[in-house]
Amino acid sequence: MKKILFFSTIVTAFCTIMSCSCRKAQQTTATTNAEINQAVVENAISESPSITGTRWKLVEINGKSIAGMTFASEPFIEFDSETNRVSGNSGCNNFSGEMELNKIHNSIRFSKMITTRKACIDMSIETQLMEILSIVDNYSLSETSLSLNKARMAPLARFEVMKQ
Repeated sequence: MKKILFFSTIVTAFCTIMSCSCRKAQQTTATTNAEINQAVVENAISESPSITGTRWKLVEINGKSIAGMTFASEPFIEFDSETNRVSGNSGCNNFSGEMELNKIHNSIRFSKMITTRKACIDMSIETQLMEILSIVDNYSLSETSLSLNKARMAPLARFEVMKQ
């Protein structure tokens, strides 16, 4: 009887020790998986072309090319992630404002937009661009192209990298 009691005590102790070490291994694996997932997300973001630090020239608005149109200044947009500001030119007037940018979800919103008040002959593109900036909520980005979008609609404004 003493042998059976001794043997069952040994087996119970062994099982307890093994279950503790298995839990530690599971916790270590979960931590390692979480670290790997975070590294993958960070690497994907860093390898993607950046919306910030680039000057983007307007090439299409509401599905129509602006090629061949004459402007007082070439329409462009820039994003500054350090100050959370957007600025640019809408073809006649300069504009700037605040932005909320989430690179993981490709979401973007603009607020507190201000513009200069120059009068130009044709302000239709400027009017459309400022309206788009007030409703846009996401963006699409490729190596040379940026699209500003509302929900899942077709791109409202498309930009290309501006050669400086």
